[in-house]
Amino acid sequence: MPWPLLLLHWVGWWVIFTFSFVLAGGLIGGVLYLGVGGALHPEWELGYRLSKGFLNGAEYFGVWAGGLGIVLCWIKAHREGRFL
Repeated sequence: MPWPLLLLHWVGWWVIFTFSFVLAGGLIGGVLYLGVGGALHPEWELGYRLSKGFLNGAEYFGVWAGGLGIVLCWIKAHREGRFL
């Protein structure tokens, strides 16, 4: 495979890995805020707790998502035997 296509291949996988971790963090944060926020702050609306949890979870997972995406791309490249 020519190197420009191979570069696009790995950038695409990195984007997929990174955004999937950010999405997972948002979903986990939303669920946690629904439960914990309901116990600690029952005066907050359900939608507010869910949106605040999603944003906080996505932010915290986003700190690690880029680096973890690079590591997973490296592991995937090693298993496939395709490097730049």
